[in-house]
Amino acid sequence: MATSNENAVVVRSESHANWAGDSDDQGRIFLKIDLSPEANALLDDLAHKIHGTKGEVFRRAVGLFKLAIDAVEQGKRVGAVDSDQELDTEFVGIVNG
Repeated sequence: MATSNENAVVVRSESHANWAGDSDDQGRIFLKIDLSPEANALLDDLAHKIHGTKGEVFRRAVGLFKLAIDAVEQGKRVGAVDSDQELDTEFVGIVNG
């Protein structure tokens, strides 16, 4: 599926699509990516949950990923806390996979 609306991400599911970048008149970059049908469905579901677009999911994910990497580089732990603010789940392998 390819779109040219306000999304900054163009998602293509054809197997011959490669990572590529293009820009518009405002200097925004448009990406084309390969996704499995399952990954595309997950992306659709996430977009629906945030009442946004696939592009918004990617922008938020990149922002969250940057925050996580910055925190790990500062020696902090990254994860989810419970209602008592105790670390319930630690996300590991963020920087060095």
